[in-house]
Amino acid sequence: MTLESARRGREEEQRLGPERTLLEAVRVLHNKGYGRLRALPYLAPSGLGWRLELSKLLDPVHGVEPRFRYTSASGWELFASSEVTYATTKTQPFDEVTPSFVAHAMTVELELDDLRGGLSAYTYWFSALLDHAGTNYVPYHFGDSGIDYMKARYIPLVDPHDASVPEVCFPLAPIF
Repeated sequence: MTLESARRGREEEQRLGPERTLLEAVRVLHNKGYGRLRALPYLAPSGLGWRLELSKLLDPVHGVEPRFRYTSASGWELFASSEVTYATTKTQPFDEVTPSFVAHAMTVELELDDLRGGLSAYTYWFSALLDHAGTNYVPYHFGDSGIDYMKARYIPLVDPHDASVPEVCFPLAPIF
């Protein structure tokens, strides 16, 4: 990798919005060995806000408490509603709050050690999802407000066997 290509990659990383920055931070954590980390992106019931919860690989019987919650209403205050302190990011100018920086802040502030594990079908699926969405769209698992999600730049995750599958979508995770 040349210095120029590294600089272009960093500039590209810096242009992401807060939602995509968080999703890319999850991909960074997966690549650093946090294979049991799960992301649940969804829309608020009003359809006006996008939300993200991060948790451990789900226990279908007992469930889990999310380690991290974010709502797009918080804008760039990525850690406003979690244990990660805003002080962690307020020292960085917004153009330097990259997915790598956010992933590092999460490993410092959140207890993630029990989320270590190898790459799995889920982590490969998650990476493919982000590649499919590109930098212009944000995925979500569920939302029921009736807005035109594609105009709002959201991509639904759906059961491919569902008869009402929208034109632009992505299949559900293989293992949640």
